[in-house]
Amino acid sequence: MDVVSEQAQRVLMYVETLNAQGVRPQARFVDAFADEPDRRQTVVDDTAERIMLESYSSYLTRLGWVEIVEGGVAVSEIGTALVRALTGATVGSGGGRRALPTPRNEPTLPGPSVGPWEPAEAGRHPGR
Repeated sequence: MDVVSEQAQRVLMYVETLNAQGVRPQARFVDAFADEPDRRQTVVDDTAERIMLESYSSYLTRLGWVEIVEGGVAVSEIGTALVRALTGATVGSGGGRRALPTPRNEPTLPGPSVGPWEPAEAGRHPGR
């Protein structure tokens, strides 16, 4: 019998990682990470031939990792703490680029993005 569920442990480790970097995330960001830690997706048509993924700017903003400042994207205090914890480097130093993991393959279909979503192949679950 597990004392703590895998999901609860993941959220606890998320908060602990940020706390270790001197950041206390707002509850709304912890809840956003817990409820949907991956990019959101939605079916665009009834045949499920087209699935739209949440854009990275919307995803990172929803989790509180970036902020929109004067029309531009800036790494937030939470995002800075995560970069420091994951790479051992400070944001903007350029030193963390080599340490970042290789992104998972997230295939997309050709065509324009609509709103905060971008197209992806049907039946695929990018990021999982």
